[in-house]
Amino acid sequence: MEQRFTFDGMAGLYGDARPTYPESMFDDIAAFAGLGSKDAILEIGCGTGQATQTFARRGFSILALEPGKELMGIAQQNLMKFPHIRFAETTFEAWPGKPETFKLVMAAQSFHWVAPDVRFAKTAEQLAPGGTLAVFWKCTHAAGTTARRGIRPPLFAIRAIAFRSTRGSVVSARRAFREVAR
Repeated sequence: MEQRFTFDGMAGLYGDARPTYPESMFDDIAAFAGLGSKDAILEIGCGTGQATQTFARRGFSILALEPGKELMGIAQQNLMKFPHIRFAETTFEAWPGKPETFKLVMAAQSFHWVAPDVRFAKTAEQLAPGGTLAVFWKCTHAAGTTARRGIRPPLFAIRAIAFRSTRGSVVSARRAFREVAR
């Protein structure tokens, strides 16, 4: 079994233990992406639906991909009051895709699990013209340590990385990602 699928075996614990993200981060992502009320979002690896819910409360239409049946079940239960969310039990790699459909593709704690030969090229294909990829995660650090890039978070560091859609090769998508990540 691939390591990325092990979370499904402890879905309840994972959902209970996972820290939340600040609301302001989602506001920043929505503003950066220029999201409007009719724009669609694709989420890669929704887990228990924590990030999904924050965007759903803002009224966005979301397609949430999740390969874990148990994790997706918890997400569906947590998000049942949002009719504008659809779920697909699949990996991003296996999902057939919907080219040029999504104004935002997001991945909370999940983008690193997508196969490297697929993650940027397929993401770029799914983005509508001018679309954005937002990748974010939490990192915990022991008190007094310095996080990567010199950030000193009291409890955690949150990093939102995005690139504007670039049509073309994997190389151009990776270049765009690296430029923003600097």
